Order: sequence, then C-alpha cells, then structure tokens
Amino acid sequence: MGGEPIVTDYVVPGVCVEIFDDAETIRLRVRSDTEMTAWTLYATDPVDDLSPRVATTVKYGDGLYAVSSCEETPTGWLYDLIPWPEGELSLRIYELSAEAFARREQERIERLIERSHSRTWSYIGVLIGLLPGSIQNAIGELYDYDAHRWALISSVVTACVGLGQALADAFAGAPGLRGLIGAYLFLDGAVRLAMALVGEVCGLLPVEVLYFLTRAIWRFLRR
Repeated sequence: MGGEPIVTDYVVPGVCVEIFDDAETIRLRVRSDTEMTAWTLYATDPVDDLSPRVATTVKYGDGLYAVSSCEETPTGWLYDLIPWPEGELSLRIYELSAEAFARREQERIERLIERSHSRTWSYIGVLIGLLPGSIQNAIGELYDYDAHRWALISSVVTACVGLGQALADAFAGAPGLRGLIGAYLFLDGAVRLAMALVGEVCGLLPVEVLYFLTRAIWRFLRR
C-alpha cells in the first residue's frame, strides 16, 4: 500500500488508522501498539472448513473491511485492510470506534471483577458455609454470594474430612478422639447435605445450636 494517507485517525488509545484513497476504493492501514488478537485474516472463503477461524469483518465508520495482511514491526503491529467483498457474509464483526473500545473495556473490567469475586468466594465460601444459616443468607443478600450453593459445598467438604479422619483413625488400629470427631463431622456434613438438597441453608450444627441459644438468652435479657 504505497503513497501517503489522506487522513490519519487516532481512533482509540494505541491505535492509529491511516486512510488511503486508491481512486477506485478506500483502503485502511491500522497501526497498533499491541496485537489485535480478535482479528483474523480474510480468506477466499471466510467460512471454509479448511480455515481454522472465521475471518473478521472490521467496521470502521460506515464501511466494512477485511484484514488482508498482518505484520509485526519494531514499534507494534501493522494491518492492511481492504473493503469487505460485496455480498460476502459477515459472521464476526469488530467495530473500530471510541464507543466500541469503551464498551469492550467496560466489559473486560466487569469480567475481571466477576472472576475476582468468584475466586474470593472460592477461598472463603466453605468457611462461611459453617456459619448459621441465617447469617449465610444475610451475606447472600448483601453480596454476590450463593448461600445455598456454598452451604451444600461446605457440607460435602465437612463430611469428606470427617470420613477421612474416622477411617484414618480406624486403620491406625487404636480408635480415639480423632476418630470420634471424624465420625461426628461426617454425620454433621451428611445432615447438612440432606438439608441443602431440599433447599435449606444450615451451618455446622453446634454453631447453629450455640447461635440459637445466644439469641434466645439475649432476647430474654432484653425483656
């Protein structure tokens, strides 16, 4: 693509669009600081079974363009775009505009926040599942936390830990306190699992009992 561009448009941060007028048609050259990983080169048939990916249709302004070539340079990446063939089906459209860039950035940030929340709950969800059911439900109402799901997971973990403890103590040949605690945890987890399967959120049973007694005593003293 020779000659000088008739227009240079810094459409989004780190991306420059150079517009060339080749008399018969308008062509684009895109200079980007980073690789446009969402762009796929145009093939003769963009939906050919032999093509591993569908070609990207780049929407710039009112025009549709195909990525005809891609080259890595010392300063970034260079893409040549040609008008999208008339009558050709567009299956993957990438809008190159400030508005679309802002929208994609917002979606990317939201995905990062969602993944961060998911990781956070995966770290502490099992422990929260040990708390009284009413507290778990309150946390679920305040935050993006699935109380029922984590109560179920916590009950399964508790039962598995308890079973492991009980079996280890039994195989040791001298059943003791560890085996009794393990057996209790297994039964506790099994009961909570049964409750979770019918839609009830329940914490560790001793914690539930202690919480109930504490609230009852508090209400009695406030009379």
